[in-house]
Amino acid sequence: GRFVAGRPLLVVLASFVVLFGCCLGLLRFEEEARSAYLWAPTSEKAYIDWKYTEATFGEKNHGLLMYAYRTDGGNIFKMDSMKELLRAHLWTTEEAQIKGADGSTIKWEHVCERYANAEEGVDGCSSSNFLTLWDYDMDKLKDAGNGFNPSILDMVSLFHQSASIRTFAGTPVLKNNEVKSAKAVMLLYRLNGVDGDAYEFEAAWNDGIESAVDNSTLKIAHFSQRSYDEETARLVSDDVPLFAAGINVIWIYLAFTLGPITSAVRSRPLLAGMSVVNVGLAIGAGFGICSLAGVKFVSIASLLVLILLG
Repeated sequence: GRFVAGRPLLVVLASFVVLFGCCLGLLRFEEEARSAYLWAPTSEKAYIDWKYTEATFGEKNHGLLMYAYRTDGGNIFKMDSMKELLRAHLWTTEEAQIKGADGSTIKWEHVCERYANAEEGVDGCSSSNFLTLWDYDMDKLKDAGNGFNPSILDMVSLFHQSASIRTFAGTPVLKNNEVKSAKAVMLLYRLNGVDGDAYEFEAAWNDGIESAVDNSTLKIAHFSQRSYDEETARLVSDDVPLFAAGINVIWIYLAFTLGPITSAVRSRPLLAGMSVVNVGLAIGAGFGICSLAGVKFVSIASLLVLILLG
């Protein structure tokens, strides 16, 4: 006590040095959002097997998932909706692009998951889908059913003989093992990573895929890890003003509790404010130490702020 009382400035400066040293750990801040890690008991076999799979094969890469269905709710395998579906595919693989960190143009062929020893280009991407029945060629699709060319349903039925149509089509109608219709189809485009250019490409794809087709004919529902992350960030950012307002209410409450607000001598607004600031600094230091130790942040830890302030 005597040491602190005799050297208050030194103690305050030393405290801030230690505090900001702890906060440097936030440079290694990582968030954990996987439900298996958050909620599954670590002693259970399912959790142990999941951790083994992740450690052995790595994290599952991101992908661009697209569901397409007719605006009128009819058969997706009609010519007009199939044309729009192929346009969406061609936009994804040929037109969608971003600028890389070095200013270069990054397209699908640069971020797709590739076959082993595949040469550069879209053909080396492993994300194939049933549109390969027409070689992703609009002219071949338009010729379906003309002359000796098999119709769209004939080609899809032929595909169904070797691989179930249910792997990509929603609510299909079959008769004598032949495909008659389906309400929707799914296309999946696998990316070669979970961050960097692949992650930025997800944002460009999310922004443009719906406008790549005629929405009077075809509707697209799409999902990627980036869309989930952006929605989560939006929800969190929407709560920031409420969170700030709550902290101000606590500060005002403390100011009234510590002394009459009308008295410049007995009121303690600065003391109340510093108590709230100290809690914030302590939380930052605590998160920094945890991040430095490799402990990932989970959403439920955000309740710590409210608990400490209370």
